[in-house]
Amino acid sequence: MTPKNGRYVFVDESGDTSIHTQKKGVSNYYVATAIIVEGNQLEEVRNNSKKIINLNFQNNVMKSSRIGNDVKKRKKLLQELSNLKFTYYSIVINKNLLNKKCGLQFKRSYYKYILNMLYEKIYKSFSDIKIKADNYGGEKFMRSFREYFRKKQEKNYNMSLVSSINFEFLDDQDCPLIQLADLISGTILRVYEKKDNRDILKFVDKNKISIVNWPPYRHKKMLEDEVDNIEEYNYVIRDYCFESVSEYIYQNSSNGEKQLNVEFLSYLIDNYMKNPKKYVSTNSILSKLRIGKRIFRTNIIAKLRDEGIILSSSSHGYKIPYTLSDLNDFVSMVDKLVVPRLKRLKNARDQINLLTNNSIDIVAQNNYSELSEIINLNIF
Repeated sequence: MTPKNGRYVFVDESGDTSIHTQKKGVSNYYVATAIIVEGNQLEEVRNNSKKIINLNFQNNVMKSSRIGNDVKKRKKLLQELSNLKFTYYSIVINKNLLNKKCGLQFKRSYYKYILNMLYEKIYKSFSDIKIKADNYGGEKFMRSFREYFRKKQEKNYNMSLVSSINFEFLDDQDCPLIQLADLISGTILRVYEKKDNRDILKFVDKNKISIVNWPPYRHKKMLEDEVDNIEEYNYVIRDYCFESVSEYIYQNSSNGEKQLNVEFLSYLIDNYMKNPKKYVSTNSILSKLRIGKRIFRTNIIAKLRDEGIILSSSSHGYKIPYTLSDLNDFVSMVDKLVVPRLKRLKNARDQINLLTNNSIDIVAQNNYSELSEIINLNIF
């Protein structure tokens, strides 16, 4: 349990809930953000955020929509607020990838479903939490959401966890940390809608736990402005590799045994979105995951590759393949590491065979059948 008062979570969203994105004025994305504050730091964070808001807004209410295209003001606010002791977790819904005939076409069902996705992620990570969310849809809807949420949690988790959850709807005008959730949701939405440059998110990068894309990204959408200028095979490679990673994250996000794999791939995606051509250093990955090199290579990299995830690796680190050249880096690394070792093993085996007149085969006798087959090919 977290000291004093557990954790407090403040939730708001940005974008409309209509999935008919072909209509004028309807957003392509919908963003929900949870601001997470430790209970023993709540008063300090709330008071300081209120001071910053009061200094920048005459009516003492901060709304992303009111900041609009004023990038200078948005950057200033994000920079000042980033120094407060909070973290955030966001889910970005790409509405263009949703089935238009699914239950999410009904506005309130959509809202319930998405917020439940966000809350479930929080509950799997934290216990003893108190949620404060922006008012939505009137008191009747809010009561129905509480009941919907309670039943979902009782079904998925034990009652002791559900009983440690405190849920409350508030007016954002009375809660500066819900206003902060609105600012971050709105900023992320503007980035995804290509109204602002992605660099603006760097001001709150240190506060970020994760920005999760749902459904898993279709790479074709993300890079559609580049399609005419890339080689056919490069496009096929990046499309397949990126979607494979996204699908793996989506399928395994709730699998406790694969959380490190999911964290690692999410970290690669975050860096890929900033610069798809840049490798992520092994040291920064180990620091992020807080594990050693041996565990990383045997328990994460090896197992991901065994499951069919294609990753580029070189002396510079790891990345999601973006071009054929990235895959060549991986091939080159394998060639430098594996081929010399196989040659040395074959030489040692041949020498022992000579010494024992083929009575002892150091490879075959240890049941290394696949290794024996490779060496018997006599290609070295």
